[in-house]
Amino acid sequence: MESIASTALAVESAVEAALRRTEMRAREACERLKEDIRENPAQAVFLAAAAGYVFNRLPMRSLCVSGFKIFSAFTPPTLLALGICKVAEYWKRRKAESSSRLPTQPAPVSEVVIVMTDAA
Repeated sequence: MESIASTALAVESAVEAALRRTEMRAREACERLKEDIRENPAQAVFLAAAAGYVFNRLPMRSLCVSGFKIFSAFTPPTLLALGICKVAEYWKRRKAESSSRLPTQPAPVSEVVIVMTDAA
């Protein structure tokens, strides 16, 4: 079980690192795009109009079906990664709880007292 928890933590850290890299690349691409638009505004307007025309000509049903296919393709791996992260959190919390608990034993009984009453 320990290897599952360590594997889950390794997967979680790898996913977080990939997300950070992706976010950094997206920010850099956005900045480059802004610079390109400032340098060539006419070209940017033309490309935006052409993209709008192309998207307007595409049937909405095929766009929805394509979006659903992409979503359904990414759902199982995403749920698997989420499950692994949750298992890692569970094991981490369980380990912390078990290490914080001190073993408690009942106090030793030194005497046994028997009380008898007169039932008359």
